[in-house]
This record gives sequence, C-alpha cells and structure tokens, in this order.
Amino acid sequence: MGLPIAIGAGIALRGAGKALGRKVLKNVIKRIKKTPNKKFTDSPAKSGRKQKKKAVQQQREIKRKFDAKGDTYKSPFKKGGKA
Repeated sequence: MGLPIAIGAGIALRGAGKALGRKVLKNVIKRIKKTPNKKFTDSPAKSGRKQKKKAVQQQREIKRKFDAKGDTYKSPFKKGGKA
C-alpha cells in the first residue's frame, strides 16, 4: 500500500523547495559573476576576482546549511535590486 496522501504531499513539497533553492542559488551566482570586480574591492590590496569567488563559495555554504535544516534557500538580494 502507498504512503498516506499527507505524507506524500509533504515529501513532494520538500522536493519542490530544494529544486527552487537550486534555481535561486544558480541565479545568485549568476548575478555575483556579472557584477564588476571593482564592486567587490573594499580596499586596493584586495582582488575583486578573489572576493567574488569567496562570495560564491559563501552562498553555496549558506544553501547547504539551509538544506540541512530543511529550510528553503532565499536570495540575499532584494527583489529587483542590484548586487
């Protein structure tokens, strides 16, 4: 016999949330990569390219933590805003 509808629906919703989180992460990474390196340098000694790589790595870490807790990852950018 199959799973009760309520349990099956809960599993499906969590799966949909993970898929949505992957798409959101992909868009966040795309936005970070499109942002000019100059925007990521807060001092002349730091490389913008390295800071961008670090930002992408941090977002992936944050998403992993959200997934581990069972939460849905949301974009750190305001809707319609720029990086």
